[in-house]
Amino acid sequence: MLRTRIAGLLGDMDGVAVAGESGTADGATAGILESVPDAVILDLQLAGGSGLDVLNAVRSRFPQIDFIVLTNHSGPQYRRLCMARGARHFLDKSHDFARLGPILAGIASGISTEEDNKGAQS
Repeated sequence: MLRTRIAGLLGDMDGVAVAGESGTADGATAGILESVPDAVILDLQLAGGSGLDVLNAVRSRFPQIDFIVLTNHSGPQYRRLCMARGARHFLDKSHDFARLGPILAGIASGISTEEDNKGAQS
């Protein structure tokens, strides 16, 4: 249901298109490696693995991809892990969903921020 909501949000944005989606770690990794998108919205909880597995598999090969972690597991320990493994943004599904659109618009326009990396140190 959330993937449908995100796809709807993306469909309304200029310069943004959905390259693929998956509910599994292996499917997400394969899709990202095949399409090499500008940005990835990634959940930590995936079937057959986690978003951290996806970050580990993709980040070193394609460091230019902006990873946006959107999760219900938003504790500081998860933020630190994700940011250390290459996520650029870390958002709580319940509280930060509204930030997703502006972040993606910035990426689409070539203006990606590092603002969320500040939380990686806490």
